[in-house]
Amino acid sequence: MTASPDMRPVLPATDRIDILRLARTTGVGPINFARLMTQYGRAGAALAALPGRMRRAGRREDPVIPTVSRMSDELERLEKLGGKMLVRGDADYPLLLSCIPDAPPVLFTLGDVRKLSMRSVGIVGARNASAAGIRMAESLSAEIAHSGL
Repeated sequence: MTASPDMRPVLPATDRIDILRLARTTGVGPINFARLMTQYGRAGAALAALPGRMRRAGRREDPVIPTVSRMSDELERLEKLGGKMLVRGDADYPLLLSCIPDAPPVLFTLGDVRKLSMRSVGIVGARNASAAGIRMAESLSAEIAHSGL
């Protein structure tokens, strides 16, 4: 593991893929993700332990864990678009966002990631927003943008 200019560790590509696999595993939300990482230290170890943990918890079926190949392909497509995957703890991951207990373990970005550290407002909504909800978010975000945020 190497270090970034601000001395945060830079994760190897295999660890980053395992983090994405764990984040995309059925039944693993941000809080459970953080607990697993605290307990196992690395996403690969958490992924290996997860089926046994779920069986001991009474689940009959193993979790659906995305393959390394699928996640590698996804990251390759992201990079071709000019995007970047940020992992909680990366130097570019928004510091204030990382302070909330259920912060997303992974963010996908396009554009200048330095802007993520600027004064900003976040809008959180439903994954399957209604048409009215989408219009409200667009209107609100336009007004906020015009105010300089």
